[in-house]
Amino acid sequence: MRYSGALGGDEFLILLPDLTDDHRLTQLGQAIISGIEAPVMFDGHMCHVSASLGVVIRSDNMLSDVDSDDLLVQVDHAVYAAKTPVAVAFGLRQL
Repeated sequence: MRYSGALGGDEFLILLPDLTDDHRLTQLGQAIISGIEAPVMFDGHMCHVSASLGVVIRSDNMLSDVDSDDLLVQVDHAVYAAKTPVAVAFGLRQL
């Protein structure tokens, strides 16, 4: 099951409750970033954007212990970590 939605002008949320494998999440995150960062021709100009992605993984025993507000705070921390120069636009946090 997958859910997605817009949180703000340039912030989006994707919930993948059945996907907890770090390797698979990293692959998916890199594919999402590559898709967003692909150059696009607009009005005769090549346009480039950058993206940062924050990922939070919750263990099975915590599914009922974390409320949505806390989860969003954790995602914000992961996105902030992804924006550091060494993070290569991808932040991963384990709860």
